Amino acid sequence: MKYNDEDHSLQTSKGGVIAIRKSSQPQKEQELNAYRDHINTLCIKQEFSAVAAYDEDRRLHLTTNRDSTLFERNIEVEEENFDVTTTKKQRTIANPRNTKGDITWQDGRQICIN
Repeated sequence: MKYNDEDHSLQTSKGGVIAIRKSSQPQKEQELNAYRDHINTLCIKQEFSAVAAYDEDRRLHLTTNRDSTLFERNIEVEEENFDVTTTKKQRTIANPRNTKGDITWQDGRQICIN
């Protein structure tokens, strides 16, 4: 076994080399935070079930392709999970103030907002 600063190399009997490198913790934390923000943005625009399926497919892709990172977009996975039917409909609110129906209990008693 050979040691460099942060890398370890194993020499195999047939002359091949297996390198084991330490990953930098801040890099991984930044990668995870960026992915979390990406998922949160998708939840605003897409139906939750589509986002959950997308996340599962992304994690599966990452486990089978160790060279990829969460920073990289996977267009094939996005195309599989998101289309016109998964996009949330934007609600337009004519009057943003609550109406009387919004401030009463089911039995008709008024809800005290104060």
